[in-house]
Amino acid sequence: MNIMTAQDAARGQTRSTRRVLVIFNPNAAWRKRRRDRFNMTLRHIQKCGCKWEVRETDGPGDAWQMARDAAAGHGQPGGYDTVVAAGGDGTINEVIRGLDGSQMLLGIIPLGTANVLAREIGLVKDPDVVAEVIARAEPAEVCLGEVNGTPFAIMAGCGFDAHVCAEINLTLKKWTGKFAYVWQSLKEMTRAPDASYRVTVDQEQFTAASVIVANGRHYAGKFFSAPDARIDDPVLYAVLFERPGRWSRFRYVLATLSGRHTKLDDVRIVGGSQIQIEGAASEPVQIDGDITTGLPVLCRISPYRLNLLRPAGL
Repeated sequence: MNIMTAQDAARGQTRSTRRVLVIFNPNAAWRKRRRDRFNMTLRHIQKCGCKWEVRETDGPGDAWQMARDAAAGHGQPGGYDTVVAAGGDGTINEVIRGLDGSQMLLGIIPLGTANVLAREIGLVKDPDVVAEVIARAEPAEVCLGEVNGTPFAIMAGCGFDAHVCAEINLTLKKWTGKFAYVWQSLKEMTRAPDASYRVTVDQEQFTAASVIVANGRHYAGKFFSAPDARIDDPVLYAVLFERPGRWSRFRYVLATLSGRHTKLDDVRIVGGSQIQIEGAASEPVQIDGDITTGLPVLCRISPYRLNLLRPAGL
């Protein structure tokens, strides 16, 4: 089945009953208000006429395997046509990797700390809205990035933000949410090693002390890294923070949080179809907020397009 035929079939499903597998990360909804919001969303999905099943993850890799199994049964009698990732950006990334190459639809119930992809597509947390999108939205074909063949939805990075992700205290994150990232960022400002990365965007070469590769414009929640990046545009953007040192890291963080990093003369944003980053092999690389590999990496637009359920008009 080609992409156009799959999309036509998916559009037809907006007027009938979608068969939905909800892959739920319970660690993302341990707080009562999140669990209540999740349960309300399920009730609204059912009211919209969808048939759904929930499967809970127990640990890393479970969401990937569940999505992969669902994709293998796509198109077969009794199989699912829609997978919903209920959790944070890490859970969503696992599901996307499991669906890699599939024409299944992907929906999102945002339950995480930052919910970057949900922000990118303008998906609010209201259970009515989320259920309506899952049950009736027409799929939008969006682009994914790849890091050494591993898909990502929004961003990858090495340097300062990767060290924050690598050292984050998961217990503190569970109890305090975004504050854990603030605390770890303050610590990494003073102790993160000064590194130099060789970055090649298509054929152009650069040197940077920290790098974000952006497929979408959002970063760490409501902030922006590459304002021109769009997930429906097959271009990756390398955000290059050029100067090393504690003061530079502090200045870059403040500028990014205030949206002024694009005005700094030592921050460069370069778009391209392929971004290669080289440096010390011990340097971690984050993909959608989780550490998954180390240098060197080759980032490019994936040949696979994701059929994402998103609010209309975006």
